[in-house]
Amino acid sequence: MKIYSISGNGNFKIQSDNNDLLELEYKNWFSSIANTNLDNTEIEIRPKNFWNSSFDIFHNGKDVGNIIFNWRGDAVITINNEKYLFKAIEWNSKFELLNDKEDKIVLIKPNYKWEKKKYDYELEIVTENFDFSRLVELLIYVGFTANLHMTATLRN
Repeated sequence: MKIYSISGNGNFKIQSDNNDLLELEYKNWFSSIANTNLDNTEIEIRPKNFWNSSFDIFHNGKDVGNIIFNWRGDAVITINNEKYLFKAIEWNSKFELLNDKEDKIVLIKPNYKWEKKKYDYELEIVTENFDFSRLVELLIYVGFTANLHMTATLRN
């Protein structure tokens, strides 16, 4: 599986076995508001604060979770009361997504594309005990979080 950039403003697609599963689009070039559809559910991610350190997740307009960055640049993704940790490893050259028991779910490897001026992400799914639709939904938040993390890293 992979997440690949389709525009300079951060829009991306999630792909499995060379098939596009969905596309996440940002409202505009300078927006941190993103939308997609998954299994007849409209998913929107919106900033909760001015500093873009906290985001709300909405399903069909209902608040179902959030993404909150900590001072280390890691993020806690909460969706329907399930918590996941998005964590930078190996000097920010890779990321991992862990469940609340600290079991690794996904290893994320950024790959900078000069022609797009954005990152694509190779995904290594570590766990086999995960519902595919639920995994794809988590990858929406992983792609969004990784883009924010990498953008902040490029600015510093």
